[in-house]
Parts: sequence; structure tokens; C-alpha cells
Amino acid sequence: MPGPWLTWNVRGLGGTMKREAVKKALQQLKPELILLQETKLNEQRKRTVEQWTQSLQMNHVEVQSVGAAGGLMCLWKESSFQVQSVVTDTNFIFLSVKIPNYEHPILVGNVYGPHSLAERRLCFEALKVHVLSHTGMVFLGGDFNAVLLGSERSSGGVLDVGDVVFQQFVTETNLSDLPLLNGKFTWYSSRNDGLWSRLDRWLVSDEVMLSFSNISQSVYAWNVSDHRAVGLVFGEPDSGPKPFHYFNHWVDDDGFYEVVETWWRSAVYQGWSGYILQQKLKGLKGKIREWRKGKGVWGVEKIMCLENKLQEVMGEMEEQGGAEALSKERREILEVLWKAYREEERTWRQKSRVRWLKEGDRNTKYFHRICKARIVKKKYHPVKLSGKRLNYPKGN
Repeated sequence: MPGPWLTWNVRGLGGTMKREAVKKALQQLKPELILLQETKLNEQRKRTVEQWTQSLQMNHVEVQSVGAAGGLMCLWKESSFQVQSVVTDTNFIFLSVKIPNYEHPILVGNVYGPHSLAERRLCFEALKVHVLSHTGMVFLGGDFNAVLLGSERSSGGVLDVGDVVFQQFVTETNLSDLPLLNGKFTWYSSRNDGLWSRLDRWLVSDEVMLSFSNISQSVYAWNVSDHRAVGLVFGEPDSGPKPFHYFNHWVDDDGFYEVVETWWRSAVYQGWSGYILQQKLKGLKGKIREWRKGKGVWGVEKIMCLENKLQEVMGEMEEQGGAEALSKERREILEVLWKAYREEERTWRQKSRVRWLKEGDRNTKYFHRICKARIVKKKYHPVKLSGKRLNYPKGN
């Protein structure tokens, strides 16, 4: 999968110094896909835009600003993406993109939400049509000019109508808002002693969540714009569940329940319910591993250590006699050793069942042999029928 993707409301690229500052920031982050909002570039700046994108060594498509407001631009590395089709509007750009190792094209949207409620409602309706008409992975990034939760605004409070429209759009399109890392807000205004909001984000479809186990979005440092850039970072493609050996006898160990309960209560994630469950289980797996390592050696290694310790104690008892302290130590070792034996037995019993589930019919060889043996026994040995003994001749 390609490297990080970036969405950023740059608040204008008209000035030479501004373009150079944005270019420097982008070169440091090295994204393979860039979605820019509020470029404020019109037809008169077309040559300037081409020179600027060439200096970044990226292809681009843009929507020009209306007067001195708006403007969108998508940039991508030709070596990483094959853009098959483009749909543009005043408030969004959709790219149908083919990526190596993926059979079906994915849909990437660059969004700049209108300020007015009526225009924002129409914009979200148009976005919904494009998202729902695509089968496969969908990535939607940009400045939506709306928040999903009251906590995404510094003043908090009840959501306004515009935010309810945004919530409805996210629900109807089944898009997921990934937790935001390294920060809480993406936009700042000095008005009214400072206003903060999370207006910029990435939204992804369920197909994306199922394809990438470690996908996340993160804000970058404040720069020349009053908006922060938001990056989408991909983990390795999810080729299936990673093996994690959990053994039932752990529930009998001291402290196991406390580890599970403490982690489950303290782990807080945001997003759709499936994502929250996935992240909690992933984190719990790590906590159980830490707890298991903290218990020291176990399994066969633990049994060998205990057996060696028992031999040492028995040797001392032979030399010194049955001292009470040594006898007590022997009893304690035996108690732990028998428990270790039982744990090892339960471990192998569980492993054998897991192997059966994993290998399927390859493990039925034994049962086929049993069935064949019974058939052979019936065929070649005398049986009783109506009180008479009958012998089946060989070869029949």
C-alpha cells in the first residue's frame, strides 16, 4: 500500500512565500497523495500551479476558486497511482484510483464543505450519491466545515443543525471516522479569545477497515495555515488474524482476571463499534503477553526447573536428614510441580483440539482407519446370524 496520504486546508497558495512554505512542509512529510482545500487559485494562476506541482514531482487535478474563495487540488505520485477517472464539483473532487496489488479501483474524495447550511446540505447529498454508487474501498478527506461531536469544538455545547446534517451523512454512507492521534483540534481562530474545532478529517468505508488492520489518522504540527494537516497512515495489509495462543488454564492463575478487567475498563477508543472492539482486543492481547512474561518461565521449562529444584532438595534431605524446613520446601515444590503438570496437560489437550480445527480432514485419517478396521473385522471374522455361525470366504 502507498505511503501516507495527506489532507490540508492551506488557506491560499497565491503568494510565492506561501507556496514555498507549503512545498517545504510537504517535502518533509513525503506523502504520496495530497488533498488540498482553499487553494484560492483561478485560471490566471494556471501556469503557476503547473510549475509548482512539477517542482513537487507530482501529477495534479484542480477545481479553481470562485472569486477569491474555495479552490481544490489533488496531487499524487504517478509511480504509485493510476487515476482512471475524475469527477469535479465546486466543493469536491473524486478520483477513481487503481493501486498495484488491488484488483478493484478505489474511490478517493477531496472535500471542502460550504459554510452555509443550505449549501452544506446539498453538498453532502451529492457526496452521498458518489459514495453509495461505488463498490469497494472509499476514502474521503478534507475540510468538512462541520464537527461530528460537541467535544470537537472548544466551546462544547449542543450540536448545531449543520453538524446534525454531517452526522446523518456519515451514518447513511456507513463511513467510519478513525480516532485522531497526536492532537484534538485541526483548526484555530483567534476570534473570541480563541476558537478550536476539528473540521478536517479522513472518513473511510468498512472495506478499508477490513483490509488494513493498523490504519490511523494523525494531525501534524501547526504551520503556515490556521488548519493543521491530517495524515492517513496505513499499516500492513491484513492477511488474516495473527496467531495468538491463549490457554484456558490461565484463568486459574492469580492476577489474570485483574489484568483483563483493568485493561478493559481503562481502554478508551472512539469510532464505530467494530473498530473499538478490534482495538480493545488487540490491546488486551499485548497486556496478556506482558502478564505472562511477568510470571517467569512456564510450560516444559517451568517443569524442568521445578524437577531440578526437587532433586536438589531431596539431595540435601539425604545428607542432612529430614529437616522440617527441607520437608516443607519439598511439599511446596511438589504442590507447584503437580499444578505445572496439570497446566501442561491442559495445554496439550487444547493444542490438539486447535490442530484438529485448523487441519480439518487431514486429522480424520485415524477415524478412517478405525472404520476400515471394523469393516475388515466383519468381513473376515465369523458373525452370528439367526443363531447360526457363518464364515465369509476370503476374497468375497
